[in-house]
Amino acid sequence: MPAPPSPLPPVTEPAAAFPFTLRSDAAQLAGELALPAAPAQALALVVQPTSQQDGGPYAIAQALLGMGLAVCRIDLLTPLDTRYPDLVRDVPLLENRLAACLSYLQGKDCRLLGLPPDLPLVIVASGGGAPAALRLTATRQGPCRALVCRNGFIDLAGRHALGFLPVPLLYLAEERPPQAPQDTRETAAAVNALSLVQAPHELVRSPGRKESARAATDWVRRWLPPAGASA
Repeated sequence: MPAPPSPLPPVTEPAAAFPFTLRSDAAQLAGELALPAAPAQALALVVQPTSQQDGGPYAIAQALLGMGLAVCRIDLLTPLDTRYPDLVRDVPLLENRLAACLSYLQGKDCRLLGLPPDLPLVIVASGGGAPAALRLTATRQGPCRALVCRNGFIDLAGRHALGFLPVPLLYLAEERPPQAPQDTRETAAAVNALSLVQAPHELVRSPGRKESARAATDWVRRWLPPAGASA
């Protein structure tokens, strides 16, 4: 029997934070739901293959919580999954796990934790999670208002998903630390992929996590309905 996943480190100073384990296919995925002190104006789903290899989404999650959004962070791969590098680019697998997370957020457990129903949704996806989030958003109707992809080969979502994406897309080409593997092909592939996107979109080159968090929050603020407006 696989060991339970390690909990994610908590987002700084939420009014309430609830770690959870989500079962999807045969995996147990580690996540956390953080609620702001004031009533949440929207819900941000922040996903990545694994936080063991990439801590960048943590800064974005903090910034979005500071904006007054409820924030759900989840790793789409388990520690056992990371032994198989090909899974990082298994878009159908990651898309199915992301869909399971959305279903969880719409369920009774999250209502009991205090997450309001029917909040406007934004998705922030890093690395291998980016094409999965893009394809899910393009092919399934829902309340998503904006999508942020931080690095990742978004061309793997496919031409159909890129062409029919219905929400504004920000692609963050974030420089990696010097000790981390660099892959300039991601940005080149993103430029080509964005040429197929009909929805509003931008590519922002970011030198680091702090700048990425600022760009992500600016994008989310731009596309969310004003506080108090109907979702």
